[in-house]
Amino acid sequence: MDTAPLPAVPADQPPHRELAGLARGIEVVAGLVSAGLVALGLILVALQMISPELAPGSGLATAVGPTWLRALAQLGVGVAGEIAVWARPRMSRGPRVWVAIAVLVAVGAVLWMCWWR
Repeated sequence: MDTAPLPAVPADQPPHRELAGLARGIEVVAGLVSAGLVALGLILVALQMISPELAPGSGLATAVGPTWLRALAQLGVGVAGEIAVWARPRMSRGPRVWVAIAVLVAVGAVLWMCWWR
């Protein structure tokens, strides 16, 4: 029995290389944004705890500030985003991109609700 050789595959560029770079870029942005939201949430929670003691006669005790709900919402979404980033090595490329997009949407939603609403 005689077999025919397979056609040659060009080795200069693997298929879907541009999409892989775009997917990695989305994952990197999602990781940076979620880390920034964790930092912002920690700062807001710390300020929420110490704001009345900063300047007792300044009226900060009666100021509303970001409120506990907004500070904890930002911290919670940031931590959830970081958990998604840490779980990344255990996923294939398709779910990783969708999880990164979900992180970006959640971060955008919480920032809009807490700062621009």
